[in-house]
Amino acid sequence: MKLDSNFTILSPKVFRQQRSIEGTIVSSLFCDNTSSPREISFAISRGEPRYAFARRTKYLFLLTLVLLVLVGNLTYGQDYDTLSIVSYNLLNYPGSTSAARNPEFRKIINSLSPDLLVVQEMTSTAGTNEFLTNVLNVSAPPLFTAVLFHDGPDTDNGVYYRADKWEFIRASYIPTALRDIAEYIVRPVNSSQQLRIYSVHLKASSGSANEQKRSDEATILRNHLDSLAAGTNFIIVGDYNIYTSGEGAFQKLIATGTSSNGQAFDPLNLNGNWSGNAAFAPYHTQSPRVRSFGGGSTGGMDDRFDIILTSTSMSSKILTSTYKAYGNDSNHFNDSINRLPNAAVPDSIANALHNASDHLPVTAKFVFPRTNLPIQLAYFNGSLNSTRDSVVVRWGTLSETNNFGFEVQKRSHETSEFQTIPNSFVPGHGTTLDPHYYRFAEQVTTSGNMLYRLKQIDLDGTIHYTEPIQITLVTSVSHSTPLTYSLSQNYPNPFNPSTQIRFSTGHTGYTAVVVYDILGREVASLFNAFADAGKEYSILFDGHNANGSPLPSGVYFYRLRPASETSTILEGTTRRMILVR
Repeated sequence: MKLDSNFTILSPKVFRQQRSIEGTIVSSLFCDNTSSPREISFAISRGEPRYAFARRTKYLFLLTLVLLVLVGNLTYGQDYDTLSIVSYNLLNYPGSTSAARNPEFRKIINSLSPDLLVVQEMTSTAGTNEFLTNVLNVSAPPLFTAVLFHDGPDTDNGVYYRADKWEFIRASYIPTALRDIAEYIVRPVNSSQQLRIYSVHLKASSGSANEQKRSDEATILRNHLDSLAAGTNFIIVGDYNIYTSGEGAFQKLIATGTSSNGQAFDPLNLNGNWSGNAAFAPYHTQSPRVRSFGGGSTGGMDDRFDIILTSTSMSSKILTSTYKAYGNDSNHFNDSINRLPNAAVPDSIANALHNASDHLPVTAKFVFPRTNLPIQLAYFNGSLNSTRDSVVVRWGTLSETNNFGFEVQKRSHETSEFQTIPNSFVPGHGTTLDPHYYRFAEQVTTSGNMLYRLKQIDLDGTIHYTEPIQITLVTSVSHSTPLTYSLSQNYPNPFNPSTQIRFSTGHTGYTAVVVYDILGREVASLFNAFADAGKEYSILFDGHNANGSPLPSGVYFYRLRPASETSTILEGTTRRMILVR
């Protein structure tokens, strides 16, 4: 495409290669109000009169700016992942009204599309599972995983995360006089950087006595944060119940203090009395209701209780323009959020926010640099041996870069943290382009479902983890076959035109391997037949849908549905793959 016979619009790739040459001319053309002899000769050499030269240079300058933006965005998109984090007080969930509120929560979550959701006022394991099943994972494939419920004093926190976007590392809890503060450590799957998420629900209500209790809670958290290493990535989210930026609890968290390691920052830098102040109307999160029903607070939108604070290192990773009180259009001060019109969200979402909880969710996007994984994993599976007294874990690599070795980790479904199996270290092969094959075996004496994963260690000590696989350990002789489920990562990935998928199932019977698109729609059935327990199957996916038409480039999910599957989705039976045309 051309502007005219003399100037051609360059593609971002070509422009990036030629920018150092033509950029010199563009800079020279626009630095001065008066053309230099060099500029005049440049115009004359093209046979242009001076007025035409000025007009053309104006167009070229505008194109330069546009292309610079395009080049920057393309490079940025290749090297970074942008992930959304949402914090939401669910209002005493599940309580006695969850069945009525779940459809409203579904509308809100589908509209928000979080990659990680932190919640407050969760009350039970049953509630954690209900929200996961009936709100987050209603559509197939199931994208979200829940961290195990922690039953502390009063109501509790919780985390749900997309396993294709995040790896959960561990959870711990900081006790205070009223409620525990949760610490969740996660890592974006494409990055080596860990993130600590602290979820708080500080003492509610106004008055000096309650302010002091909030300050005491904040002091406990700040002492913990100050003990972290300098540069640690952390954010603090939740229901602060704070009325003004000058309150002691807030100042305790954002002040320099004795150590700047634990200092937090308000990305919006809002100073003043937030409560009942129309100047802060765009940032209020409570209450979306003016009348009482189903419990919770009323009074309309007039308090900034739900806040995201960042560490020094995370202040450069948050996209401040995306930090919002979701559904707040700043036009509902002291009013219900669903008094129409609402300029921020559709009417159905405004009504859902009103009906679901007495808080609005807060949301923000964060940018994490991608880290190239040092190994290319061909497969990872495991099973019981024929005598059912040992688990054998097998994996293979197609290439390795600075690979010191592997450790094998495991956990049960009843625990949230993986533990390294003693003496499980298997040396790697440094840097190599040749395939290598590994195995590790451990004796087992108990039955139950176990998750296994690999902890890969670089030569410089950097650690990476694989996605877990599930192995059902059955040591009783009353079972004739080991109950093992294994779905390997496809290879190659990304792929074009085809990729190979290996799987095995622990139950003899009809088994399916199904492909879904990013919206959860089934696009292909790769295997739908009788499968023998314990046998490994290999299938080829050619990137076409059920009608034989080629699928477009993008992210897809493939899921193993074993013969014995109930409504519970087994961990490790859904994986992500990328088709590149």
